[in-house]
Amino acid sequence: MVEWYKTYGDEVASKANLTAEQKKEYIEGLVERIEVRYDRDSNDHELAVQFRMPIVGDSIRYKDRRKKKLGYDLLSGDSIATVKVRKGLSKRPLPSTP
Repeated sequence: MVEWYKTYGDEVASKANLTAEQKKEYIEGLVERIEVRYDRDSNDHELAVQFRMPIVGDSIRYKDRRKKKLGYDLLSGDSIATVKVRKGLSKRPLPSTP
């Protein structure tokens, strides 16, 4: 999220006023692909979103937590986020499994 936020964070608030086509183009710049799988036994859908940048779970580690001016190191994230959604029961996604 760190590098993503540096690149896109200030822009996010301004995206609410975009047209549907402009929003689509913006998302296509962030997302490489979305895979959807259906599990008949549990009636769940699993969505795997592959981002163009490794923004899932990335973070920073300060060189000195008390002296943040000394800088930080970026800890790499992943480029894939997985979400399970139970069909028809809730609009909230279920917790993902690794």
